[in-house]
Amino acid sequence: MSPSFKITVASILFLGIPLVGWSFYSFGPAFGFVLLPVTIASYLGHRMHLARFDQKTQEISEASRLHLATVEALATAIDARDQVGAGHVRRTQIFAVGLGRLLGLPESDIDALRTGALLHDIGKLAIPDHILNKPEQLTPAELEKTKIHPKVGASILEKIGFTTPVVPTIRHHHESWDGSGYPDGLVGDQIPLTARILAVADGFDTLRGARPYRAALTREKARQIVQAEAGTRFDPTIVGVLMQNLASLEAEIDAAGLSYTDSDMVSTTVSNGNYVEQIKRANREVFSLYEMAREFSSAVDLEETLDLFAKKVGELLPFTTCSLYILTAGGQFATAAHVEGENRELLIGRRVKVGQGASGYALKVRENVKNVDPDLDFAYSQVDLTGQYRTMASVPLIAEDEQELVGTVTVYSKDLAEYGDEHIRILETISRIAAEAIGKSLKHTEATTNAMTDPMTGLPNARSLQIQFEKEVARASRGGNNFQLLMLDL
Repeated sequence: MSPSFKITVASILFLGIPLVGWSFYSFGPAFGFVLLPVTIASYLGHRMHLARFDQKTQEISEASRLHLATVEALATAIDARDQVGAGHVRRTQIFAVGLGRLLGLPESDIDALRTGALLHDIGKLAIPDHILNKPEQLTPAELEKTKIHPKVGASILEKIGFTTPVVPTIRHHHESWDGSGYPDGLVGDQIPLTARILAVADGFDTLRGARPYRAALTREKARQIVQAEAGTRFDPTIVGVLMQNLASLEAEIDAAGLSYTDSDMVSTTVSNGNYVEQIKRANREVFSLYEMAREFSSAVDLEETLDLFAKKVGELLPFTTCSLYILTAGGQFATAAHVEGENRELLIGRRVKVGQGASGYALKVRENVKNVDPDLDFAYSQVDLTGQYRTMASVPLIAEDEQELVGTVTVYSKDLAEYGDEHIRILETISRIAAEAIGKSLKHTEATTNAMTDPMTGLPNARSLQIQFEKEVARASRGGNNFQLLMLDL
């Protein structure tokens, strides 16, 4: 017999017996026998109504929880596209809701802050990736493009029909207290209170997190900046409340596992299953490839091209050492023309015979080599790096237009156990773009050399002499010195 059944029976007896007894006494036995089943039926009906009401309340509560969880997941994915730290929207939510409660806002406004904090940057879907992820300060035109996101976000969300002021909170969270903000240039109390709160919460957390164009700021530095902008960008009252309660709000953030030192770390391990990091990596890859193609299109100097290539590999791939081997004339050897990372001085200029070692084998067969013993690459040279690396990968550089082999890119790691398929895919993608640029640079270098040397003797020709003469004239002119020229015609 269930406890609820026992309670129901006890309640009927407790309420029904006195009532029936009173009916027997006042109206006689007949009325009492009629009233008893009516009392029981009424009570049972009331209990069933309460049970259905409780069930419906639980269903509504669960639906609300799932709704908020869905919003949070989507908002986090959107912020990942913007290269914002993984905990940004959650921390902003804690700051905003906490400030709202401290300021005594009604529950409807608290709900608006709770949802608005998660969705405040949804309008950034309308901003191109190359602007969001630009690793330097934006141009005035690019900055103006970013300013559309509050208005776009409000337009997206107004179709949902929120019962709380979510839409105005998002539309106006970039308005400034002095009227210099956007999109509507509102001043002071014209800005909705929830939007003013969100502006402070978002502003402080954004300063604390790393962005593509700057490192994360310390707590003290972020606090100083927000305080300095009180009365211009931010509502001074809200800033004051934040400063007074910053320690307790940050303690709540730490308790939620969203501390800045933990949530803003960007993993370089491609196998990480965190979907936020996967989105961030995908966007970093797209932007790096875009930047790479743009910069390679204007690069003709070989060393400049190789330096750019190695740095782009480092942005997308973990390595201890990256060596770029360029095939020499005749195609029998390749020389380490550029080395990035550890042991640079030992490896720069090192020659590899085609077919020898892992890098030489990649050159010979024109195929990728991965996760072989790195010591194989040093067995045929005078460089003693035995046991310094755990794994390696080598990808041939083939200019696709002419299918010309120009060299290979080899990465060595002492930290990774192996390079995975995703690592190789990224390295292949970068290498395809780089190979064309390297091939172009090699041809430019060859043409420049041919233009400056005599084809029979290999010595500098008359054009080279003229260029050198002009350099010396300019140098002497700057220093007010004289110089002598001695020319021998062989």
